[in-house]
Amino acid sequence: MRKVIKNCTLLLVLCFMSYLSDSCSRDGIIDKPISIDTTKKSSSDAISQKDTIRHIIYKYLMEDIPVTEKNYQNAFIGNIINEDKSTVSHLSPLKNVEFNEIEVSLLYNGELFYQKFIPSWNNTNHFFKSLPQISTQNKVISSSKESFDSYRALHLFSESNYALALDSIILQKSDKYNNKYKRKLYLYSLTQENVSITMDYLGENGLINNKMRDGIRYNYISSITYGKRAFLIIDSPKSDIQELINKEIHLETLSSTEKYEIERAKAYIITFSQDCTPTVLFGNGTIIRELQKRFNSQTICPLFFNLNSLETNSLRKLTHTVNMK
Repeated sequence: MRKVIKNCTLLLVLCFMSYLSDSCSRDGIIDKPISIDTTKKSSSDAISQKDTIRHIIYKYLMEDIPVTEKNYQNAFIGNIINEDKSTVSHLSPLKNVEFNEIEVSLLYNGELFYQKFIPSWNNTNHFFKSLPQISTQNKVISSSKESFDSYRALHLFSESNYALALDSIILQKSDKYNNKYKRKLYLYSLTQENVSITMDYLGENGLINNKMRDGIRYNYISSITYGKRAFLIIDSPKSDIQELINKEIHLETLSSTEKYEIERAKAYIITFSQDCTPTVLFGNGTIIRELQKRFNSQTICPLFFNLNSLETNSLRKLTHTVNMK
């Protein structure tokens, strides 16, 4: 089974995410207060505030291509994508395709499972759903923490790492143009990868019967990884409430003064439905304690997919452009 190399090459900005494995029970549910890496990063490890306004256009090449509500319907095993006309958010699939049967596999509870089918969204989804209690195959829960001084910086970071405008999701409109807010923003992310469906190497008949046009780079979706993801965003008027946030995450008791500061902060918990549609829980800082429950209760959804060249089978990437104008 093909081993997929996972990375994301940034062309104009270097973004670093520090992941930390968490304790979780055998059924893939968090059974302890979440532990998130809160060590401060050096200026070389994160986007500085000056960097976020240095350019109008940022372009990134992504190899692990995030599945979002924008590209969800085209994210199925074997689907053929026109690389020249596609971006991460807007895939351009080949139309009127005559697919041949393919074989896919996944590792589930230490055993390899195989199935043959004609590539389609329904067949990919059916194969995934055919395994009961898929969440029991939890690997680890990865976490990271970032801080920003503006929604503009949050916008660039979330777009460059997740192809998501988290500022737009929580505010219902993009606030990247508005720098009047002098507040401290904290972004916490949780990710749990459960299983990956991988397409086996193409046989003699190939993937399709269609005659392909010369000079066009066609890729096919070779693997999809499923799991859970959630974000916690804290918007505080205080310059640094990181210690208080950590206490809330770890369900520790707060003093009356600490409670006052937490209640002054705005908090947003973003979770995702099966079709990758985001749902936002909004409140003051006291809802931080809901993070574990919200993360656990999510339905598993596709997190990202990988592309291979139809001609050479080599791994390919798609461009993601962020316009900060």
